[in-house]
Amino acid sequence: MGAVKPSPTRQYTAAIQARPTLGRMSRMTMDDHLMARIVAYIDHSLGDPDLCPPTIAAAHYLSIRGLYRMFEARGLSAARYIRSRRLEKCRDELVAPGMTGVPVGVIAQRWGFRSCSHFSRVFLEEYGVSPAAYRKRGREKTAA
Repeated sequence: MGAVKPSPTRQYTAAIQARPTLGRMSRMTMDDHLMARIVAYIDHSLGDPDLCPPTIAAAHYLSIRGLYRMFEARGLSAARYIRSRRLEKCRDELVAPGMTGVPVGVIAQRWGFRSCSHFSRVFLEEYGVSPAAYRKRGREKTAA
């Protein structure tokens, strides 16, 4: 009698187990691709004050928990990432040459902050200086 040939499913499983990094690499590549799409979506939607983890998850057919896991795997928080990106955009506009006459509150609203006082508080928390003081320093640097 000849040897029994393993089923195709068992052969496939054995091949995957023999090369575990290939399976992990493919999974990481899919996760990285999805994460890149999520980040692009966030960057495109920063001005929307309703941008939040549930809307991001829904737009990418993920559970909220799945979205949180993707960010946690990279040492991030989804809400913190959104806030940081908004603050960066506001910080850049505060010192941009064409934005000197634009009120701080207008810049904050442009990037999704609903309240100027909330924006000022989180800006101070993040950068250690108020938005107005940051803008003033930026003007002084360009004048020097």
